[in-house]
Amino acid sequence: MAPRSDVRFIDIRNYVRGLQEKGEFTETIYRVGVRDIVEAERSQVDKFVELTSLFRCCEKSVENRPKMIDVAKELKRIERSLS
Repeated sequence: MAPRSDVRFIDIRNYVRGLQEKGEFTETIYRVGVRDIVEAERSQVDKFVELTSLFRCCEKSVENRPKMIDVAKELKRIERSLS
């Protein structure tokens, strides 16, 4: 199957990182699809935003990636905070 000419691919890591660096990531998350959420749900979205910092796992450079044990600990911490 030939690639579609009308499809544009982006590097999700760079896109998310750019939004985070400009301080626009949280705003974008709320603007896209989560407009009508209650405060409890907003907390969950905030935890998702925290989780995106784990995108470091996708870094090309091994030195810039966190150890999997650290990622697992962070996921557990986020899970506990949602309980």
